[in-house]
Amino acid sequence: ELLSGRSDRAYRMWGLFKYLITRRDKYISSETITEILWPEQDSVEPKRALRTMVYRLRQLLGGDSEYKATNYIIHSHGAYRWNPDGDYWLDVEEFETLCQQANTLVIGEPERAIQLHKEALSLYKGDYLSEYSEWEWVVPVRNYYRGLCLETFLELAYLLKSRGRYSEIIKVCEKAFLVDFFEEKLHLCYLEALLKERRTRQARTHYEYTAAAFDRELGVQPSMNMEALFAFLQSGKSQNLTYQEDKTPRVGPTGSHQQKAGGALICNSESFAFLYELENRRAKEAGRELSWAC
Repeated sequence: ELLSGRSDRAYRMWGLFKYLITRRDKYISSETITEILWPEQDSVEPKRALRTMVYRLRQLLGGDSEYKATNYIIHSHGAYRWNPDGDYWLDVEEFETLCQQANTLVIGEPERAIQLHKEALSLYKGDYLSEYSEWEWVVPVRNYYRGLCLETFLELAYLLKSRGRYSEIIKVCEKAFLVDFFEEKLHLCYLEALLKERRTRQARTHYEYTAAAFDRELGVQPSMNMEALFAFLQSGKSQNLTYQEDKTPRVGPTGSHQQKAGGALICNSESFAFLYELENRRAKEAGRELSWAC
């Protein structure tokens, strides 16, 4: 049976389910749960409502089986917990497990590690519980999974680089940009891959677009590595590309080549389609409409 949050009652029940399964490694007191589900009510009624909600949730999760009805949510000394031994499958658990397995195989079995990284990333569908943006307890968990996702993208890109599979790196980075566009290490991987694939024009377009976005939205210049890549683009020697990792953010007015990025970008249809998808995604997340002039 489908559990959704279409009504206020169902929304709270759905929230209870997600809270318990998110905090599945510990018991949660009734007081803590009622403060989360009914933050503005000081009476004892929320506790009674909680007991009723737990009962209904157990029935919904257990279906016709009395054993399963009491097996998913356990209670002890006034606290509730999601039963870790219950019969269930959780995508975030599988995501973490695959990431951990992949990291243990990076040296000994790189091809298997690449496969596991890809399987893990296929499970990431966006920010964790994005529909509960007003609940503060969700924020650190959401940031954790997003960070793990970005780390996995980077680890996958580095593994592919070690195997010389630059065309795959391009696809990996383009997916990663939809998660977090402002992770500069991803741009370094992406630009290097474009240059290795001799897609110099696309690399130049991407650099100019990225430099303008960093300046406009963060007020920072690209790192020395990014500027080194731009220098290679200008010199035409990109096939001899080498660089050292630079973690120093550069704040202040942009350089002359970045100032030119403030105008129109001239790019091919492939670059335009990617930049359009990226800007459209960011516009939706910011709650604004996207307008383009061609």
